Amino acid sequence: MAQPIRAIERPTMSEEKNVEEALHQLQTEVARHGQALAAALTVLEDMQRSGLMDLAHGMLGAKQQIAEIVLEQVMKPGVLGAVQNAMAFMELAGGLDPHAVRTLTHALAAGVEEGQRRIASGRKVGFLTLARVLSQPDVNRAVAFLVGLLEGIGRELNTEGQ
Repeated sequence: MAQPIRAIERPTMSEEKNVEEALHQLQTEVARHGQALAAALTVLEDMQRSGLMDLAHGMLGAKQQIAEIVLEQVMKPGVLGAVQNAMAFMELAGGLDPHAVRTLTHALAAGVEEGQRRIASGRKVGFLTLARVLSQPDVNRAVAFLVGLLEGIGRELNTEGQ
């Protein structure tokens, strides 16, 4: 009768054979991704020349201290409020029509220029001047926009208060 197998002998490669196999795999990968490796090496070389590698190495060594400082700064009431405000503004910006915002920013830039010219001219603005310029189409259009803006703000403030 045959003897039971008590141990399985797995073939082991010598250290030299392991190194040879690893080098062969590495050559295959270099051949397959040569352009990407060349580009990556160029980026790494540029980072080394500019000192970014030293900076990154230092930051990795001090990651615990950096994380503590960042967390300490973020938890300050003013910073936390600023982050919340930035998120609210991003939400607002996301809800606006990009074309309307572009139009408004161009109009605002033109308005700032015109306002600077008017102030530089030194002309006083009185009640009669206001009444006269309200009949101008451009001024009337801007006033109509501002009235609509004020109505929308007032309506929203009333909704928020309830």
